[in-house]
Order: sequence, then C-alpha cells, then structure tokens
Amino acid sequence: MSARVLLLLSPIAFAIACGHAAPPPTPPATTSTTASAAPPPPSCESIGAPCVAGPDTKARIQHTGYSVAVPSGWKYAQEDAATYAETTHALLVVTTEPVASGVDAARASALARIVERAGVKREKKSAIAFGKKPDKELDVGGLHVVLSQVNGASHAEAKGALLLFSTTLPEGSVLVGLGWADDADDSGADQAILTAIESIRGGAK
Repeated sequence: MSARVLLLLSPIAFAIACGHAAPPPTPPATTSTTASAAPPPPSCESIGAPCVAGPDTKARIQHTGYSVAVPSGWKYAQEDAATYAETTHALLVVTTEPVASGVDAARASALARIVERAGVKREKKSAIAFGKKPDKELDVGGLHVVLSQVNGASHAEAKGALLLFSTTLPEGSVLVGLGWADDADDSGADQAILTAIESIRGGAK
C-alpha cells in the first residue's frame, strides 16, 4: 500500500521526501499592457464625418455664442457657415448674418445661403421666402422668433414642407434657419424641428 502511495506523489513531494529542496514555482506569465491614449473627441465640424446627437446634445451656431438642441439620433455638423443636422426624412439648418444693409436684406442673404446648403427647392422653381406676415411667432430664450411655412418643397426628389424661422440677435445680426420634413415622415420630425427652434439659447461656448 505504501509503495502505491509513493508512486502517486508529485515530483515536488518526492523531492521533499528525499531531502532535496523543491524548485521555486514558476511565476505566472505576465503580459505588459500599455493603455492606449483615448482618441480625441470628434470636432463635429463636417457632415462628411458627422456626430450623432444624444438626448442632451447642443450644437453651437457658428461662433455667435448661441446653440440649438439637435434632435436625438440626428447626424449634425457645426460648420463654419451654418449648423446642419439631418435624419432620414428631415433636416435642419441654422446660420447668422450681420446686419449691414438692413434686417430684411440680411435675412434674405442668410436664407439664400442655407437653402443652397440644404439642397431644397420649390415646385415650379418658385422662390423660397418668408411670408409678408409670419404664420407663427414665438418667444424663445429672450428672442422673438417669426416662423413661415412653405409647402411644396422638395429635397432629393422627396416632397415635403419647409419651416423658415428668423430672429434678430442682441449684437445686431440676424439668425435664420429652416427645417424640412418629408411628407412621408412618420417619426415626428416636424415636432422635433419645432422643439429644436424653441431650444435656441445664448451663452454657448
């Protein structure tokens, strides 16, 4: 019986039994891991490499100190000329223009620029312009915003409606924007655009 037990002893135990010191245990293999530096946050300055808005995303409007809350899930870019956001069936563009030759001229210039940026057009090549009287007026963060709806506007062959909005900023420039929603949209994009307009605030960094 005792001989069988000895045969089952490990080499270390056998060495101890024979009076020899057991070799030190082999240390576990270690792998050196060097923490890689975290990539810098995206600048969100180009729709070609866009950011995607979260529930609390606020995009700056150029370098005016104003911001707009981008609808959650929309891609957006804080471009030099405008802030641009889009989803599958809708888009939003906001810009500003210094008032050099009157508010109306500045607003028309800014609108023409963002209409081209958005790539929207009206049927029969009618002009996209603010109405003589606003369809709605809002008080937003201390700003008085006027809104005009333009029906029969298309983007990438899809038909929809435009919501134009404008206000005069305290420093003497006009803020002008447009929102477009596809007639086939069922995600509530039109309400998301209105909510974004109501979110415009100063004090952005």
